[in-house]
Amino acid sequence: MAQSNDRAERHGGSRRNAGLLGTKLVGLKVTAALESVNLFSKPILLSDKRSVREGRFKTYTFGVLFGVTAISLIAFYALRETVSQSTIYYPTLAQYQGLLAQGDSPTCTCQHSTYVGAGSSIFIPPAGDAGLNLCQSITALGTSVNTTSGFLFATDTSTLFAYSFLMPMVEVCAAYAQGLNAGLMSAFEQPLGPQLLTPDSFNETAYAAFLTGISRNFAALSTVFTPIAVGTYLPAMSLINHAFGASNHTPANCSCDPSYLAHLGPREAALRGCSFRISFDTRPLDLANSWWSCSANVNFMRFPVSLFLLPSFYEAIGAPASLVPQLTRFVGAENITMYTMFQDFITGSIELLYPTTPGGGLSVNQLQPGIYVPDYDRYYATCQPSECTTIFTSRPSAIAAVTTALGVISGAQTVLRVAVDYGLEVLFRWLEQRKAKKQGRTLSEGSDDDDSDSDAGGDGDGFDAKSVSGVSLPSMHVATASSPRRPPPSRPPPGHPDHGPPDAVQRRAPAVLVYNPLAP
Repeated sequence: MAQSNDRAERHGGSRRNAGLLGTKLVGLKVTAALESVNLFSKPILLSDKRSVREGRFKTYTFGVLFGVTAISLIAFYALRETVSQSTIYYPTLAQYQGLLAQGDSPTCTCQHSTYVGAGSSIFIPPAGDAGLNLCQSITALGTSVNTTSGFLFATDTSTLFAYSFLMPMVEVCAAYAQGLNAGLMSAFEQPLGPQLLTPDSFNETAYAAFLTGISRNFAALSTVFTPIAVGTYLPAMSLINHAFGASNHTPANCSCDPSYLAHLGPREAALRGCSFRISFDTRPLDLANSWWSCSANVNFMRFPVSLFLLPSFYEAIGAPASLVPQLTRFVGAENITMYTMFQDFITGSIELLYPTTPGGGLSVNQLQPGIYVPDYDRYYATCQPSECTTIFTSRPSAIAAVTTALGVISGAQTVLRVAVDYGLEVLFRWLEQRKAKKQGRTLSEGSDDDDSDSDAGGDGDGFDAKSVSGVSLPSMHVATASSPRRPPPSRPPPGHPDHGPPDAVQRRAPAVLVYNPLAP
């Protein structure tokens, strides 16, 4: 039983030893394989440990630097943003909106010319439209001024109204309508260029165009209103006596006769006042008794537009009864009161276009909400872009980054190998020189010459390492002992017939010591 246990222990120990031996063999093979790697080997004829050692150090250095360079290049190309371009031909509106939804900024070329009016509309409130509001009645009534045979020249009352009020009102309404229409047409016809605008850019461009166009309305009105407004501050002077046929003069029997006013001095003309109810003012209002003055400009600006709603007014100026229903129906009539003046009507029409400021003024840098109505679908259909190009920046995929980096690494490998080889070679030589200086070892020129002469003697006792082809080794003097050409015989071994006592044996020749620089 004990023998079998010993046998089992011996077998187990053998297997363990075999396993350890196999592991060591694998380690030795791997070590040998790594040591055999040398990218910087030199073509030498003899074994040079220093060259092998330096070559392996260069190999390890090159491997580390090459790995760092490869990783750095791959990371650089993976993280670097590249510029790409994508083109869609004849895109639909849905495709274009999809590009915008992704945050892209495509550049699209229109097939047809586009204008602001191709994708926008203007909604003028009816009360601000000169063709629908009070200006419509004023213009219709003004057509009778073109002939002296009309009813407006039948009486002094109708003539006073026609020349002092109706004709200037027609000019103001015409200036308002023409200025607004001209401004809108210029905005509608403004070209937008060959490139498709984004919805935001189109809205900004079209809005600015309409804002500029509508502002021309002010320029047109200013040509008519400015002289009238300035005249309100001048002394009362008119070719027509507004108080003719009037009632309720205050003070009594005051006159606005131009011939009378012309003889007044400046002070009296400025301080003298005369209020009355003009001959065609049929409003049932006590305030009308003192509403009017001798200033034609003041009376024009303060003209009560509620008279255009009263049939009695048309009867006073001699208008045919058939015209009255047409003249009293216009947009915005419900907003007119007995105190609404012509100046209020014009200002109210403008306020329908522009919002008011907290201070009561007009904000001419924007339009009232709802006036500008964009229609981008119609603008896009008019443009019909032939192509849309999108330029964007993105990071390449991992495969693309590695592929690009490998193309650069292949060239960098050659440069890195040359740099490591020559760079470390210079470093090694510098380190050797520094070490030689530190140890104080210098080569003697005279010693080298003696060695050369001794080797040239032909006695075979000297050796010059420089004679080895391909290897540069330092010269060394070979130390030898003097010996005769024929050394005496040595002592025979024991048992030999000539073996004698030690004293009888002649002394051996000294051994020759030779330095072999090629020995390991």
